[in-house]
Amino acid sequence: MKTSLPLLVLHIVAVACALQNPKPEKGPAKPNSPKAVAADKGAAKPKPAAKDLNPAAGSKDKSDTQKENKEKSASKADDRNSQSEHFQSEVSADDEKAIRKLVDEVESAFNDHDAKAFAALFAQDAEIVNIEGIRIRGQDTIEDVFGIYFEANPEAKLDIQIHSLRPLTPTLILEHGTSRVTNESDETDEVADYTVIYSKVDDRWIMVYARDSASREGAENEIQDLAFLIGDWIDESSDGFVATTYRWAENRRFILGQYSVHAPGYPETDGVLRIGWDPQAKQLRTWMFDSNGGFASGLWSQSDSGWMIKMTGVMADGTPMSATNYLKQLGDDHLSCHSVDRTIGSEKMSDGDELVIVRHPPKPETLGEQD
Repeated sequence: MKTSLPLLVLHIVAVACALQNPKPEKGPAKPNSPKAVAADKGAAKPKPAAKDLNPAAGSKDKSDTQKENKEKSASKADDRNSQSEHFQSEVSADDEKAIRKLVDEVESAFNDHDAKAFAALFAQDAEIVNIEGIRIRGQDTIEDVFGIYFEANPEAKLDIQIHSLRPLTPTLILEHGTSRVTNESDETDEVADYTVIYSKVDDRWIMVYARDSASREGAENEIQDLAFLIGDWIDESSDGFVATTYRWAENRRFILGQYSVHAPGYPETDGVLRIGWDPQAKQLRTWMFDSNGGFASGLWSQSDSGWMIKMTGVMADGTPMSATNYLKQLGDDHLSCHSVDRTIGSEKMSDGDELVIVRHPPKPETLGEQD
């Protein structure tokens, strides 16, 4: 236990707290592509004509056949090129206008709580898959389900933001966007990313498939609240030295961290961590792993006084550990960190002292240094 003490107890404040603390969605099942079957499979082969038995005639016929095949291939290529000219790589202005008008009608029918008008915007055999994966099939069922929903949620309002439109074929368009349902009696908005497929029938676009999925809005917005962590940090005291670096992941939906812990009488420990949005818990979460084989995870909660991170983890030998850490920003270059309710196995540890962590200053530029 002593070998893991710097990470899990001595510096559970700095590592599991600010200096280290601080939803695979299964898509719809893809149907198997049907196997192509030749139309003439198994058909009886005709007997060769008399002239086909003549080697000279056969040689001439073979040459003619090759020429005919080339001409047919060229003709088919021309047909494909002609068809591709009629297929737009982008949605036309008229089709986009029609789709956006349809989306406005969806919002209006939903906000008027008109289940019949809402369902009429879907095809007779349309399918909706909600965020829990429940499937609603058929226009009549859609009307029934949303009629019940509107009765139970008389103040529900829908707002749709279209992110992209892309043609799949000349008569199919794929749409991606974000939907937000608000309810005056409920302070929490229901936000989801969605996918819709439209089909053009008799010059009219209609929805044939719609699917909701967990929104990435929290990942993009909530993680910004921890942007102050980005950079290099140092915690140095008589107990030891902790150095931590935070940086953005490429998509800026996660903060990535690396740390090292140095304490007198203990082997050096280092590790990595990732902070991001947990769509199931609807909170920011830290995942961390140390070089000894231990790991931990914790959820973040924000208050007026700063952040609270409840950490639980397992040491390399399987011993459980936990702590509640408090983190507060003191200006741009200082953080205070305090760890309480610390346990290792069944043993309760004393609360840690409040620590002040400072941002490591950038290296001074060398005079005369050129880029």
